[in-house]
Amino acid sequence: GYLGGYAAPAIAAAPAIAALPAASSIAANGY
Repeated sequence: GYLGGYAAPAIAAAPAIAALPAASSIAANGY
């Protein structure tokens, strides 16, 4: 994990745009 505050908006937006941004956010943040 990198920053919860940074991941939260990405995770919140992920379902609207699909799994692509979710996977990118997870990879970028180390989750």
